Amino acid sequence: MQKELLTYRRICSRALKREKRTLQKREEEVHNASHYEKFRQIGDSLLSGSPENLLSPHAHADSLELLNVHTGIKETVRLNPKLTVSQNAQLYYKKARKGERGLQQASEKENETRQKYDLLQSILEQCTALLQKDIVEESDIIPIRNALSAQGIIPSPGSARSSAASQPHPLYRRFTIEGFPVYISKNNTQNDELSLRFAKPWDIWLHVAAHAGSHVVIKRDKNADFPPKTVIEKAGALAVWFSKARHTSFAEVHVTQARYVHKRRKAPPGEVIAERCKTVRVAPVDPREMFRKTAES
Repeated sequence: MQKELLTYRRICSRALKREKRTLQKREEEVHNASHYEKFRQIGDSLLSGSPENLLSPHAHADSLELLNVHTGIKETVRLNPKLTVSQNAQLYYKKARKGERGLQQASEKENETRQKYDLLQSILEQCTALLQKDIVEESDIIPIRNALSAQGIIPSPGSARSSAASQPHPLYRRFTIEGFPVYISKNNTQNDELSLRFAKPWDIWLHVAAHAGSHVVIKRDKNADFPPKTVIEKAGALAVWFSKARHTSFAEVHVTQARYVHKRRKAPPGEVIAERCKTVRVAPVDPREMFRKTAES
């Protein structure tokens, strides 16, 4: 029980950090969208005909010192020099309408993200509190497990990841890294089968760069978050181990979604084209060593 709680606390802590970054992004989106009223004021001021707004309605300029007719404050506003002042006013009105619509959507997203952040914070506190108890019952862990599952942070019963975990494919090497099933082919024929037929478009595909070797697929649920960096690096280390780069100190590993892997016509078995790849630099790791350490921890 303690080991399972430690795993959940680690997973939750990592998810909380991701959610914090997302929340900061949502807050910034709300802040930017909230400027729509300012855009409307600028549009009104451009068309006000106020004597202080000296530029004629048909003159072209890239900026204008403008008297805001709503606040009474002079300010410099940017204009599109290819448009007249009147056309620039319509452009600011368009920005205002877009911002007003965007503010509602951004606010809803911010609220959803904040609720998830608060929930994860609560789960993390529950894990910490339970770890301080002398005895932890299964009934104590079930709510945490269900909550993390409901948020898509750990596999739920019947999901793609849990199904893959319970029904290992007989053709491939199979490992589990932090809850993610990882499949590794054994030869070039299996490379094609694994990458082009077994893998779903949203699964993660890896292969060591510039060396012959096994293809690696990390299974995940559709629309799920990208696997954590630690999962990618460990799967990459296995990709290096099961390749001609096994005896190097480090090797580059290409990482992309399986949807971006395809085969050119009449290409030999195992040869594919992978697009939109990112690269990780990892050392080869014997899976016996990797999972012995995992078991000990």
